[in-house]
Amino acid sequence: MTIEEILAWESKNVEFKENLPEKSIRELIINAMVHRSYLDHGTIQVAVYDNRLEITSPGKLPMGQTMERMKEGYSKIRNEALAHAFAYMNLTEHWGSGIPRIIDKVKAAGLREPEFIGGEVDLRINIYRGQVATNNTMINANGTKNGANGVKCGDDDGTNSAEVSLNKEQTQIEKLLQIIEKNPSATQAYYAEKMGISKRTVSRMFVSLQERCNWK
Repeated sequence: MTIEEILAWESKNVEFKENLPEKSIRELIINAMVHRSYLDHGTIQVAVYDNRLEITSPGKLPMGQTMERMKEGYSKIRNEALAHAFAYMNLTEHWGSGIPRIIDKVKAAGLREPEFIGGEVDLRINIYRGQVATNNTMINANGTKNGANGVKCGDDDGTNSAEVSLNKEQTQIEKLLQIIEKNPSATQAYYAEKMGISKRTVSRMFVSLQERCNWK
């Protein structure tokens, strides 16, 4: 089995679905670049986890700005030259409209409202994936339900538990394929490190792909 065969099988058989609104992520990164404090020598950080995406911008909020005012659309421009440059390139819209619009887009995608943390030293915005609130029940991407009376993960016969396990395996395989596509010449040890799993698990996933595609 070659990397080319894996990628060819992926293009025909794996359906990738956008589980985070791409335009909102783009806007948040641009917003971080425009509004961050350049007196702080830290860097803007984007971290991707299984359940969320984090964007951290160095520097505290401008004087007079608060989390609530920001979410309501009140804007305090820290770097006016950058703001004008991004607006000239049509990368930003009306000042103050960005955060409320992002919140609306994320909620319209069926996700929970973005989480805003910090503000004194840095600002972190979390977008959580795969959780929709319906009738006081949180429905996760793997099909489990977290309700007010505890956690339910399947029926008594274990059917849903098996489905959860299969969904998790499929998610891991899709993640592996994405990493392979970016770095097709890497080793299994590299893929294991990038995914945070054991090399044995990666080897088992390669075997699973071989069986699915009838590769020899």
